[in-house]
Amino acid sequence: MKIKRILFTFLFSVLVLINVFGANTRDVVINEIAWMGTVSSTSDEWIELYNNTDSPIDMTGWTMEDDNGIIDMSFTGIIIPARGYVLIENSEDTVNDVTGDLIDSSISLSNTGEKITLKDNFGNTIDVVGVTATMWYAGNSSPIYTMERKNPTVEGTNSSNWANNDGITKNGLDADGNPINGTPKSMNSVAEGGTAVYILIEIDRDRIETTAGTPNATVIEVKLVDADYFID
Repeated sequence: MKIKRILFTFLFSVLVLINVFGANTRDVVINEIAWMGTVSSTSDEWIELYNNTDSPIDMTGWTMEDDNGIIDMSFTGIIIPARGYVLIENSEDTVNDVTGDLIDSSISLSNTGEKITLKDNFGNTIDVVGVTATMWYAGNSSPIYTMERKNPTVEGTNSSNWANNDGITKNGLDADGNPINGTPKSMNSVAEGGTAVYILIEIDRDRIETTAGTPNATVIEVKLVDADYFID
C-alpha cells in the first residue's frame, strides 16, 4: 500500500506540473492569414493555426489578441490535432468547401497591418505575428494572395519567415466558388522542409521541370535522351 501511495503522489504531481505550466512557445502558431479577405468579399477574412507538436492540444481558454485587445472568440471545445490545423473564419461560407473549426464574425483585420498574439489558457504568450500595426509581412490585396508562414518553428515576428501564396499551390473556394490563392487547412505553398516532390523530365535534351513544394523535397529524375522515345 505504501508503494501505491507513493506512485499515486508522483503521478498526481506530474499532472499538476503539466497543468500549471501550460503550452510551450510555438506549440501552436498562427500559420496563415487572409487579412485581405477573398475575391468574393474583402470582409471574408480568415486565420489558420497549426499544431507543431505530435499530440492534440485542447485550446479551451486560449485567447487571440490584436492591437485593439482580445479578439472576441472562444476556443472552448476546440482541439487542434497533432500536426493539424484550426481554421478560424468570420462567416460559415468564407471558405465554403473547407470546414471551419471556429466562426467568429468579429474578425476584422486592418489592411495596413496588425500585431496578433496567441495566448494559452494560463495567459502564456505562445506565438506573435508582427511587431507593430504598421504593415503586414506578406499577402496582397490586388490581386489577392494570402500571407503564409514558411517555417512554423521560427518566430512569427521574423519578417523573412513570411511570403505570399505562390498562386500555384492552393486549397479551397471562396463564397462565390472562386479558387483561393491560399492553403486553408493544408500545407502552405511556401512551407520549408516539407515532403513535396520535385520532378525533372528530360526528353531528347529538351527539359521540362515541374516543381511542387519546398526545399528538402524528394527528387525524382526521369531522363529520356533517345529521340525514339516520346510522350503522347
